[in-house]
Amino acid sequence: VRKTASVGEDGVEFRPIRTTAAHPDIDPSMFYDGVVHKFVNQMMISGKKQLAREIMSKTFLIIKRKQLEKYDKATDKDKIELDPRVIFREALENCKPVMGFNILKRGGKVFLVPVPFPDARRRYFGSDWLIDVSRNKPHAGSRMEDRLAAEILLAYKQEGKAIQKKEDFHKLAYNNRAFAHYRWW
Repeated sequence: VRKTASVGEDGVEFRPIRTTAAHPDIDPSMFYDGVVHKFVNQMMISGKKQLAREIMSKTFLIIKRKQLEKYDKATDKDKIELDPRVIFREALENCKPVMGFNILKRGGKVFLVPVPFPDARRRYFGSDWLIDVSRNKPHAGSRMEDRLAAEILLAYKQEGKAIQKKEDFHKLAYNNRAFAHYRWW
């Protein structure tokens, strides 16, 4: 059956356009960031996603405020990044491990076989270390958003406990390089 075109009130002919529903994972907002979305999901405890989102938005506000204070005091203002999302992405990139290891049992022994990580696994470890360090900071009275903002700013400058965890992880993979011949794809 062939559909005919409809004529509007003004006499213009139009045809219906076949459309499909938008993909549920894609947000058309310019503020949507997939990496931040995954980080919020990883930070969430007991399904409290709204709380995790609020913590993340407050963290971005704290980072922005600290960077603006630094910007006002600085003489060379071009070197200071003000966008908290750029700072977050760079901090997460600095926390990502390049190499890791798989556990292999062979002949009653356990070997840590060094392997390069795919990007999703690298992002998982970097996010996990940032969240873990922020949750376990010794300042019991401070809020999570303050601790997370401080750790993100430290990771942005290649400092902090999350970066130390990455370096220890790399040392462990490097020390077990003798078992690299056990690696298979």
